[in-house]
Amino acid sequence: DGVTFVVVYGRIGTPGTRKEKAFSSADEAQRECDKKVAEKLREGYTERGAQASADPSSIPATAPPPAH
Repeated sequence: DGVTFVVVYGRIGTPGTRKEKAFSSADEAQRECDKKVAEKLREGYTERGAQASADPSSIPATAPPPAH
């Protein structure tokens, strides 16, 4: 309905943990989603798939490679 988004996190290959976040407006939900995506990109995660630029909230981020 435009005022919620779902964050799924966990190890690759597992169902992960789902956390739904609700907001008072679609604009507020979009701002928070954009913030979360930017945070993950700064941490070294990458967007995957053709939809990544169209709807980053629907594409799971991939973990950065482990440090040696």
